[in-house]
Amino acid sequence: MAAYSDLLHLVHTQLVDLYDFREREALMIRLWEDVLEKKAYERHLLAKTEVPREKEVLFRQVLTRLEKAEPYQYILGFTEFYGLELVVDRSVLIPRQETEELVRWIVDDFAGNKELRLWDIGTGSGAIALACKSARPEWEVHASDVSSEALKIAGFNATKNDLTVQFFQDSMLAPDLALCPFELDCIVSNPPYVRESEKEEIHRNVLEYEPSLALFVSDENPLQFYRAVFSLAQTCLKPGGWIYLEINQYLLSNMVLLAAEMGFVHADWKSDLNGNPRMLKAQRI
Repeated sequence: MAAYSDLLHLVHTQLVDLYDFREREALMIRLWEDVLEKKAYERHLLAKTEVPREKEVLFRQVLTRLEKAEPYQYILGFTEFYGLELVVDRSVLIPRQETEELVRWIVDDFAGNKELRLWDIGTGSGAIALACKSARPEWEVHASDVSSEALKIAGFNATKNDLTVQFFQDSMLAPDLALCPFELDCIVSNPPYVRESEKEEIHRNVLEYEPSLALFVSDENPLQFYRAVFSLAQTCLKPGGWIYLEINQYLLSNMVLLAAEMGFVHADWKSDLNGNPRMLKAQRI
């Protein structure tokens, strides 16, 4: 039987080709807490203690899957987002920290609005919609996705977190306006925005496991989903309503021009924690 320190050392030796040191350290902490079910303060106290056999087997099984670049969140079956525990599988993207920042921007901007109607277009796991509803329970939140499998996950997450969101299936590229909510105060979307030519920048665990439908767009028409969302916003937003978008860091200027072209004013943007332009908002005239 191995000691706790022996198992943790394997994270650095077996995953060195896949993750940098910072990422391996983060994984080590998650494995310690989620798989070995130990508290952070116990890490040094138990370093030389033998690991129970069943925990060692489970740890090695998870490590084997990690070696194949499978995302830890899919292995575990859930992830944390904006204080919520969300179930995730390969039918939905894993919610990112950058998207939490987008939610925070909306929640802060509308802090004084007790009555607000919001639509999350392309909801995936339901992360944005559920985070907004959790932060502001009095808001009326709608969410849609083209994928029925994603909507099953989103609905499960709503039930799991005891939150009420109106989910429906629809395509942002070919929307059925009979299904869409109107007189909205806010629309938010994190649509596919990674160009095919940018795939070489994408980590293997994303390329091989996360749904490409939710990630990639052609180089020839990289703003097609944004144009579709702006078009819906022209119809469904109240005059003076706002649209919030997660964007491709390389296409900020293109997005500002698109907002103006589609009749939206007061465009503003924010960078993520890495300093990359990642979020844009604009107001319907």
